[in-house]
Amino acid sequence: VVIAAIVVYQARAGVLGHPLLTVALGLLLGGAVGNLIDRLRLGYVIDWVDMGLGNTRWYTFNVADAAISTAIVLLLALGLFGDRLTRHSEPARGEPAASAEPAASAETVAAGTEQPR
Repeated sequence: VVIAAIVVYQARAGVLGHPLLTVALGLLLGGAVGNLIDRLRLGYVIDWVDMGLGNTRWYTFNVADAAISTAIVLLLALGLFGDRLTRHSEPARGEPAASAEPAASAETVAAGTEQPR
């Protein structure tokens, strides 16, 4: 169900979505499909990456789990800082692009030397 929702969302959003959102959803989709393949093929998911420092060990995981965890961090970052993660040179969606010409001032319009825009 989650995989279908991601595919439908990406198909509808297309290139209009945030690039990091596309990456995050791709990682989430890849991780979910990877774990689903293991679950369907073997009946369980093989966790084989064992990391730690000395005697301190973290949870054992696989690449699909790492992709899902990375996707969640990206989605949280987009949720918290979405507008600030976009490039400053691009206008935000729904805002008009800034023109290279300065806007006419009220004085030049009143004096008749420049046409209002």
